[in-house]
Amino acid sequence: MATQQNILPKELVAGETISETATMADYPAADGWAVTYRFSAPTPFSQACTGGTDGAWVLALTSAQTLTLPAGSIRFDAIATQTVGESVAQVVAVDSGVIVVSASPLLASKWATVLESVDAAIATWGTSDQRSMSIEGMSVNYRDISELLKLRAFCVRMVARETGNRKPSIIRARFT
Repeated sequence: MATQQNILPKELVAGETISETATMADYPAADGWAVTYRFSAPTPFSQACTGGTDGAWVLALTSAQTLTLPAGSIRFDAIATQTVGESVAQVVAVDSGVIVVSASPLLASKWATVLESVDAAIATWGTSDQRSMSIEGMSVNYRDISELLKLRAFCVRMVARETGNRKPSIIRARFT
């Protein structure tokens, strides 16, 4: 089980820079240790820590790295690996947890572009006999307005997911 280092923030806005120092005296670089943090995002990535003198490891994440994180909970794990000669001697989980990521105000939703195209197709439905549209090089064919309305509803949900602007769900129960 990983020891909680608690060096990473509990909450983060995508696009922020992180630079934190963790003291792990049992894992100094002089003894062949290296520490890497792994982030389980939709596009997972790892970041090696620097330093390690007397077990003081620095984790630095650039704004470009955190900008790729989607809104929501992201799991992370830190792994310390000891190398002796050419072989790995030990691998130890030294930290783990969850960061809650808020959407970046700097990043536009890719679904917003799709939503604009669908809205344009809906607006021209009555005056055009064209029953297809192109979105970022992909052609979409449709037969009637109900298909466009379903696609629009889906796009609205995806924009809300990407931007973190979800409406709270209401669960209604009827007792008889």
